[in-house]
Amino acid sequence: MAKYGIPYMGSKSGIADKIISFLPKGGRFCDLFGGGFAMTECAMRSGRFDSFLYNEINPLLPKLIKEAISGKYNYNVFKPE
Repeated sequence: MAKYGIPYMGSKSGIADKIISFLPKGGRFCDLFGGGFAMTECAMRSGRFDSFLYNEINPLLPKLIKEAISGKYNYNVFKPE
């Protein structure tokens, strides 16, 4: 079982693979309640969809996720001395 998105209590990371497997392959995956990005990341890695829509009411989360994807948060940034 892979781990997806930002870890937090209530994340769908543990069941994302199963949920995605029930969905038909298609053009766009729409994550209406994006939260920690687990479902969208799982959908992206599955190769079952052509495009993705991540929706989240908290404006800080999409920014955090974009920065994480771009590599802003990696081991070298947070490596202990």
